Amino acid sequence: MPNITPHRAEFRTGLSAEEEKLILHFFVLFARFESALKQVPEFRKVNGNNKKLEPKWTEFAKSIEDKADYSINLKLSYAMRTILQNPPKIQCCEHGRVIWKENRIDSGSDTNKASTHIRTIRNNLFHGAKFEEGFSEANTRNTRLIEMCITILEYWLTLDARVSHQYNRFR
Repeated sequence: MPNITPHRAEFRTGLSAEEEKLILHFFVLFARFESALKQVPEFRKVNGNNKKLEPKWTEFAKSIEDKADYSINLKLSYAMRTILQNPPKIQCCEHGRVIWKENRIDSGSDTNKASTHIRTIRNNLFHGAKFEEGFSEANTRNTRLIEMCITILEYWLTLDARVSHQYNRFR
């Protein structure tokens, strides 16, 4: 088994213990949530000859739209408002340089927009792009967006018993 300790130490540079816990919580929550979606036939897509499974986030978002009430508490209401009004940026290439651009989504339900933004946040983090400028005090926006994702995903687990059951199977 390869030694990942140097990479972990490199990753941790600039992260507080709380930030490290937050990122790990988000990654585990997101991974388990996406795995749970793929266990529910309605929320999975089988692609190609190799039968690769992919989650159908848009279908899931549609299925919970009528049940979702983001005003049930201040924390959830704030999370949705924050992620919709201050969505994650996306990396683009302009004039040969990698830059960050605004990522506004104008169509679809708020639930579907939030779903797209949560996946963008996960992709930005997973591929390391959000660590280029450091992660601590200078970049509290990333911390706040991750916290909002956690709040929303945990709420969504309460809206579909099948997804919740699959999510909790391995606790």
